[in-house]
Amino acid sequence: MRSRPLAIVGLAAAAVFFSAVVIDTPPLQWLAKPIPVLALALWAGMQHGRDAKWIAAGLGFSALGDLLLSLPFDAFVFGLLAFLLAHLLYLTAFVLRTRAPALGWAVPVTAFGVIVFVTLQPHLGELRYAVLAYVIVICSMMWRALAQLGRGDFCAK
Repeated sequence: MRSRPLAIVGLAAAAVFFSAVVIDTPPLQWLAKPIPVLALALWAGMQHGRDAKWIAAGLGFSALGDLLLSLPFDAFVFGLLAFLLAHLLYLTAFVLRTRAPALGWAVPVTAFGVIVFVTLQPHLGELRYAVLAYVIVICSMMWRALAQLGRGDFCAK
């Protein structure tokens, strides 16, 4: 029952975070915000399977990205890089789980990515190619995540 303490810590930190938002206490928000995701990362890291560690690492980078984006100074690019690494780690985990082509999901995910990029593109300026790369990574991760549907297990054996 190692997961119960992690769940309690994660839920308590979430309650502290939302309370800190209500009472407008940014330092407490910064401290509490990454804890639920880090608790989930620890839990994922305790699971068996070759993909568990990749998912746990992705959750760790997601927590870092979330923290960096919430800081009072400009850490935006570093936050986005942390999220980009997280998505690449999730993508790796999903590819380890199955390499089934899932072509039925490739078309709608690609259409979604094209719509998102075309909508954003006029407002991107010099970030156009960085955003395009980010959209490609996110859509690749979505496609591989959707390929997991129906597998029924959390971690590959």
